Amino acid sequence: MRKPEGWKDSKSRMRLYKLTTITLFVLTLASASAAQDKHWLSYEPAVVALEGGLTEEWKYGPPSYGENPKTDAKVRVPVLILE
Repeated sequence: MRKPEGWKDSKSRMRLYKLTTITLFVLTLASASAAQDKHWLSYEPAVVALEGGLTEEWKYGPPSYGENPKTDAKVRVPVLILE
């Protein structure tokens, strides 16, 4: 029985597809683990000073944060009003 024309090409394409998929998977895992090793991100300047007034506002809290005000808890939230 003869194999159809292009059989070798489709087999080599499938191998290439599998190899590419495995390589991308391994590279994704490697980059994800490298990103998780970094615990802190540094920004400039490292220390900032904010000026303004601090007030407190009442907001709806759990369980639905304002969707059902009858059952939601009321919580005080600090708000910084910047100058």
